[in-house]
Amino acid sequence: MWGTAFAGLADLCSCVAFVWGVSRHDNEGAVSRVDTTVRVALIEPTDQRWRDTLAAIRHDFYHLPEYASLESSRLGGTAVGVYVDEPGVRLLMPLIRRSIPGSDACDLISPYGYASPIAQFDDVALLRGALSAVVQNLRDSGSVSLFARLHPILELPDGAFKDLGVLVEHGQTVSINLRQNDTRQWNGIRYSHRRSVNHSERSGHRAFIDDTGEHFDRFITLYLDTMRRKNAAAEYFFSRDYFSGLRLGLRENLHLCVVEIDGSIACAGLFGETDGIVQYHLSGDDEQTLRLSPSKFMINHVRQWATQRGAEVLHLGGGVGGANDSLMFFKAGFSHCRRPFKTWRVVLDERRYAELSGADPDPTGFFPAYRGAPSHAS
Repeated sequence: MWGTAFAGLADLCSCVAFVWGVSRHDNEGAVSRVDTTVRVALIEPTDQRWRDTLAAIRHDFYHLPEYASLESSRLGGTAVGVYVDEPGVRLLMPLIRRSIPGSDACDLISPYGYASPIAQFDDVALLRGALSAVVQNLRDSGSVSLFARLHPILELPDGAFKDLGVLVEHGQTVSINLRQNDTRQWNGIRYSHRRSVNHSERSGHRAFIDDTGEHFDRFITLYLDTMRRKNAAAEYFFSRDYFSGLRLGLRENLHLCVVEIDGSIACAGLFGETDGIVQYHLSGDDEQTLRLSPSKFMINHVRQWATQRGAEVLHLGGGVGGANDSLMFFKAGFSHCRRPFKTWRVVLDERRYAELSGADPDPTGFFPAYRGAPSHAS
């Protein structure tokens, strides 16, 4: 049997041992150990191999070619899929190649969200060999650095990244095991959250899935208003054109949940759905109804809706940049299940990276350093 990147779902409700900090590996010598028989291809989103790989490997909506294309337009880059298909190992990693301002160089970043490598593999050594070949290919292509956000549910073993850059663990994310019956799911929700949901039901608040697009403009307004209210970083202010592209591009993989209070839309959120994974992607609330906690009612409705559709997990994500903040505290009230959120950072060209950054490479801080740190962690 092939190993899969979905092994972590087998016991979603067991708590994951968590240690703050980084798992660091020496980058030196990786090139000499590359298996030159592993062929790596950089494919376009329209390449049939991208979709064929998704048909064979469990994935999330972040891995869809349409999503990568949309992200490339938003970031002003080019979407590529790193593709490996060799005996005993098959791999796909969506990336965006971006020009580095003020230089003729480029770097690579995964699309927003959890678009980590996904893979089938017979053993960890074969997977590590494939990832080693990937790093060498990207180095040979002239890229300066690679930054990839790893998927908390579709985990790959840490050993596969040995000697290939740095894994940084930022914090935990929250997920709900939808394979449990409704009673166990409900009992796993914090008492204050349950009380709020019950109050919404008694008050006649209405939560529903709107796949018609009728309330999509209202969602965009609520989302942008929420970002302004929270003084969010500029990167979270997606354009209306981007949202429209998201809806049209992802179609059946994206759903809008809406909460209506007294005839007015009080809260709305986008949820991705792919291969049994439902992702809490983006949401916004009306400031006038915040005291009624419509977002709690919305997430509980999606929990029930996703369970009825046969989904296996509702992933709520974590705090901003993985922080243990108020957002994380809110999400933690829906489940005791935790997963680690990690990023994979590789300096592909140390000399150029140092020139652009004005310092020796330190992949454990803000990465890549030459792009400058925002007000929160990446």
